[in-house]
Amino acid sequence: MTILETTSYFQCCKTGNIPLLSVLVTGFLLLLVAGTSFAQDTFAVRNLNKQKWPEAEAKRIYLLATQAVEREFKLTHSVHPKFTLVLGYANDQMDTTSGELRLTKWDRSLFTDGVILFSMEQVLTPDVRRELMRRTLKAADSTVSVDEEKDKVFAVPIAPMSAELPPVSSPRR
Repeated sequence: MTILETTSYFQCCKTGNIPLLSVLVTGFLLLLVAGTSFAQDTFAVRNLNKQKWPEAEAKRIYLLATQAVEREFKLTHSVHPKFTLVLGYANDQMDTTSGELRLTKWDRSLFTDGVILFSMEQVLTPDVRRELMRRTLKAADSTVSVDEEKDKVFAVPIAPMSAELPPVSSPRR
């Protein structure tokens, strides 16, 4: 027998008798890590007036809204916008510079809209926006509208009235 085989943990695994306490501790640690990971991937909350708000509903809306953005744009990576929900603010507004969604009170529609907009901010990074702008302007330069061409074709210069016209010659018979 090796040293590893003589320890109680490896003997339990070999025989299939894993102590219940080990299973519970491992499960608790997994839940703790998963919960911490979820909290880091969602949003922070600053509740100025200590308003009541549905935290579980907000987390559910956050997940559903980000998944909707992922599906809509056929993204191959997850979207997890980081922002702070500020409850009890003077008026409803979204500030992408500070990363705050400011609401006077909890409003599920405004919150959902904010999550979607913050998700779009994450998807449309400055690099992506510059690339979209470059491609758009390149396409604009390489295409011509029918109206622009029609104006060019039918634009006939007209001589001013004071200019003399050449004499009209009659056909010879």
